[in-house]
Amino acid sequence: MNDADVDRVIEQLCKQYTKWNVVDRPATEKDRVVLDYYAIFDGKSDIDNKIQDFPLELGAKMMMPGFEDALVGIKAVKSAKFT
Repeated sequence: MNDADVDRVIEQLCKQYTKWNVVDRPATEKDRVVLDYYAIFDGKSDIDNKIQDFPLELGAKMMMPGFEDALVGIKAVKSAKFT
C-alpha cells in the first residue's frame, strides 16, 4: 500500500462518517441534497420507478452531465419541480 492508497482510504472514511446539517441557504458544490425523482422520456413519465430519498453530493459527478450543476443554487423545500 502506498501513500496515495492511504489517502484514498482516509478520504473515503471521512465521507462515510460526515455529519450533514440542514442549512437555510441555496445549495453549493460539496453540499449534499436528498432527492426524489423519476425519468421522463419522450414526454412519458416513469413515475412507477420513482427514486426516493436519494442522497447526492453536488460536484461528485455521479449523475449524467449537467444534472448536479442544475441543482446548485436550489434551496431545501418539501417538493420542487424542475423542467
